[in-house]
Amino acid sequence: MPKVSNIVPMGPLYQIRKKATYEAFTLGPDPEFVFVIFACVGLNALKILRAINHRCSVQMSNPQYPIPVAGSPEYVGVSNVLMKKYHMNKTAKYRELKVLLELGFIEEYERKSYNSSRVVRVSENVMRYTDIMNNETLQNKIQGEAIKLRKKYRSQPTPVMPAGADKKNYTLVKTKTGKEWKLHAEI
Repeated sequence: MPKVSNIVPMGPLYQIRKKATYEAFTLGPDPEFVFVIFACVGLNALKILRAINHRCSVQMSNPQYPIPVAGSPEYVGVSNVLMKKYHMNKTAKYRELKVLLELGFIEEYERKSYNSSRVVRVSENVMRYTDIMNNETLQNKIQGEAIKLRKKYRSQPTPVMPAGADKKNYTLVKTKTGKEWKLHAEI
């Protein structure tokens, strides 16, 4: 079991192999522009960024640690247990991952099965936003796009079964406006 002090934090520039071509602003694992990008998206996006950076650092510093993609320690399995350490529940994690994937700030590796955790890394698209620190309109644009995507992916409530109805005669059907209960005869 390795000591925790052996873990060296390595941020997203190291993960996308751009460390040598771009100077980091701070001594921390993240340059400030990456932090600002994820902060514009929201608090849960920052939690996901922190989880990716931490797990990546552990994978790189410990050869016995299982890596989800062979030869690419920058890919991280974002599991529910990992995100629980950052006080993030399962539904918030999936909703925020959808938003980040749609915005292009993280990349997803092909999963083994639908039931397994998503395997993601910080995308190279973040390098397009190196000037976000001084550009308030760009910050507002990213924040607005994230809000629109959250509204788009917001789950609709499950419809209520009609009063006095027998559940055996009804089926939950997906429609254009959402989900609703329909009689078997109507289907």
